[in-house]
Amino acid sequence: AMSSVIIGGQVLSLVLTLVAIPVIYSLFDDLGRLRIMSRFAGFIRGLLTGLVGSLTARRATRPSPELLGSDAGGGEGE
Repeated sequence: AMSSVIIGGQVLSLVLTLVAIPVIYSLFDDLGRLRIMSRFAGFIRGLLTGLVGSLTARRATRPSPELLGSDAGGGEGE
């Protein structure tokens, strides 16, 4: 039973990476070339850029545990 699950998972991952992902990429590439989808692609690109920017800014503003003092250790000093 375990071997069939492992073999099935390997076959599924092979099909996804070698067939499904390139086909989906090609479809989105073709749709991206249409004028209708260019606005949608710009919206998604802006959304992702804003999300990555906010995550980067959040990491940059988070103080390190060394700066917080002895209380940042999660109760180790108690």
